[in-house]
Amino acid sequence: MCARGGGGEAPLERIHERFGAESDVELRRLNALDASFFEQEDARTIARELVGKHLYTHVAGERVGGRILETEAYCARGDAALAMHIARRPRASAVLLGPAGRAYLYVVQGGNVLFNITCAPAGVPGAVLVRAAEPVVGEEIMRARGAMPRSPGLLSRAFGLAVSMSGDPLGGLICIDDAGETPAVRAEPRIGLAYAGNRAATARWRYVFRR
Repeated sequence: MCARGGGGEAPLERIHERFGAESDVELRRLNALDASFFEQEDARTIARELVGKHLYTHVAGERVGGRILETEAYCARGDAALAMHIARRPRASAVLLGPAGRAYLYVVQGGNVLFNITCAPAGVPGAVLVRAAEPVVGEEIMRARGAMPRSPGLLSRAFGLAVSMSGDPLGGLICIDDAGETPAVRAEPRIGLAYAGNRAATARWRYVFRR
């Protein structure tokens, strides 16, 4: 679990209480993003800015964390991929119309669970898919779960994310730490969207950590 906050640093004692005091965890400060960060209307801005931030989960007593390496934006306006997704999953995707800064998880073909974060003001659908990360905490736990977070489905498994968490606000079992990194980011087309038409398939709304 992470401390919820409005951009201020979480007290070190609370970080120790929630994440333990392992030397490999960056415990000197945990600047957890609150909902206001995700209320921006342009999911592309949020998706780009999430690259380099740290995702943490505390599930079943096990804590893991990783640096976000790849995201995809799904926008409220002019995005056939998001419109088709909502039409196909009206009940599950209702989360997208709720408050920003919530987990949105759903199952795709093959049984993989995808982890998204709702964005834009309430009533306006938008989301960022977190596609990949690199471990910074709990790599041995991820390996025990049989997954390293190199793709969307493996990321959810490595971080212990389940569909039952869909709709949960960030800041509890799931949180994003600012981490203070400003990496170079490259924009690429999103993956697997040919069914939604050329514009959706070619829009460079996938953001990748540039090494």
